[in-house]
Amino acid sequence: MGVAGADIPPEVDERAAAYRSLLDGRRILIVLDNASTIEQVRPLLPGTPSALVVVTSRDALAGLVARDGARRLDLDLLPPQDAVVLLEALIGGRVAAEPDAAAALAGECVRLPLALRVAAELAAARPATPLAALVEELADQQRRLELLDAGGDPRTAVRAVFSWSYLHLPAEVARAFRLLGLHPGPDFDLYAAAALTDTSGKRAQRLLDLLARAHLVQPASPGRYGMHDLLRAYATHLVAGEDSEAERQAASTRLFDHYLATAAAAMDTLVPAEQHRRPRVPPTGTPSPLVADPPEARAWLDVERATLTAVTAHTAFRGWHGYTTRLATTLSRYLDTGGHYPDALTIHTHALHAARHTSDRSAEAHALGSLGAVYLRQSRYEQAADHLQQSLTLACEIGDRNGEAVALGNLGLVYQRQGRYEQAADHHHRSLTLFCDIDDRAGEARASGEPWRRLLAAGPL
Repeated sequence: MGVAGADIPPEVDERAAAYRSLLDGRRILIVLDNASTIEQVRPLLPGTPSALVVVTSRDALAGLVARDGARRLDLDLLPPQDAVVLLEALIGGRVAAEPDAAAALAGECVRLPLALRVAAELAAARPATPLAALVEELADQQRRLELLDAGGDPRTAVRAVFSWSYLHLPAEVARAFRLLGLHPGPDFDLYAAAALTDTSGKRAQRLLDLLARAHLVQPASPGRYGMHDLLRAYATHLVAGEDSEAERQAASTRLFDHYLATAAAAMDTLVPAEQHRRPRVPPTGTPSPLVADPPEARAWLDVERATLTAVTAHTAFRGWHGYTTRLATTLSRYLDTGGHYPDALTIHTHALHAARHTSDRSAEAHALGSLGAVYLRQSRYEQAADHLQQSLTLACEIGDRNGEAVALGNLGLVYQRQGRYEQAADHHHRSLTLFCDIDDRAGEARASGEPWRRLLAAGPL
């Protein structure tokens, strides 16, 4: 909705109020797709008669009807005749020429619109193949997933149609599809695909083109591709069954190495004076995008920010804790100066949990300090002081003098904004002394800003 990250309120209730204010009086249709709980929906109800909300869910969400005045429309499978009509609209006269085969094809798709559309695309791609042959091929798949899961969810019937597409792929393209199921982000580019498949950029682009032609990935934006949830689930199922654990681990390692190394290179371009504050990350053996000048570096970080946030969550919850903490440390300055505070809180919180899980006290101190800096930016001074004090204590215990100086300086800013000027002056002086002792010229420059309002403009250290 055009609200900068720095202006997004930190709390859900505050965000909901700002959201409703933005919508007040506007004629707008809001689609809340695949909601799982009422709690997901209620903060997004606009409260203005000019806005209409459509909620889709596999749950009845009865509370929305009882309390919020929703009108429920229950959707069943398409009637058989309507399913055939949809096929005719998509593939034309072949349906009239083979009415029994068309009806059977609709039955194999369990009359789900998405499955029917994918099947029609496959039929259109094979104009010389009779529909009856396609029906027989679909019905005879040896490795097809169950049409219905144990709970009777008909949505899984789509996977049978996906298997039809998948089993006609060349081996290398099929492997690429499976490995893309390991990608945790909302979309990806050819460099991520190259890392997962361990191939060149040119070959990765060719694989993506073939998968897009088979409707197994979709263009998301120029140069980027994605999978919807069902395709991702299908790819994940396949990679778990057809690729060894060692192969999956190697592919994920290459992917995380790619994101970490490119983020490090981008930050070295944007903030070279702070290289000593970030982990040293060697270049990878897979292709990398150009981030050698500041516009390129910032553009890559902006485009990949959602994916990098997803990577930190994925690695934190699946035991790749070193990637979580190193990526958070690497991105800290970018998130702060760009005003990306919601993403920063998510990333640094995951880093804090990962550091504590592995007893990495240095990473824990950095995560606490980064969270404190974000809270300071948001004028949440109690939370800021608490996290920064914890960071300072840890830094002193482990002998991290740079971390100690940063925490002291940011605590000084907290106390300054609270009007506690004697404490602020003491912390700023101690921070400056430490930066001088360790010969950190960039930190020394920021800590010695004149007057203090210059420190405030510069923000957290």
